[in-house]
Amino acid sequence: HALTALDAPNLDLSLALCTRLTDAGLYALATSRLVAHALTALDVSFCPCLADDGVAALAERCVNLLHLDLEGLHRLTDVGAKRVTHNLWHLTSLNLAGVSLLTDDAFVFDELRDGRVAAKQRML
Repeated sequence: HALTALDAPNLDLSLALCTRLTDAGLYALATSRLVAHALTALDVSFCPCLADDGVAALAERCVNLLHLDLEGLHRLTDVGAKRVTHNLWHLTSLNLAGVSLLTDDAFVFDELRDGRVAAKQRML
């Protein structure tokens, strides 16, 4: 029988320290229908090949994430981090320790994507 999202309703995955995990690999994971809907926790800390493209794909497709660990992703910038902060509304924990290329901009909502309306609808 085929594996379905019902077989893995809450997927907690650690890929920490995977030195060969690339943006393309994270994109493939995020675009898998089974994973995208079931993934609730992901640790990709200290994966040196990951950058904005992989994190953005994850943030756009794995919207049920509750816990995300991006610690030590030295190639991650505001571009990828902003996708996380603007798309993953169910996060209860986010680790960005050691992500040295981030600025405050990753956490600011602009007029085009003002998060106050979405936050009010989803959180209140």
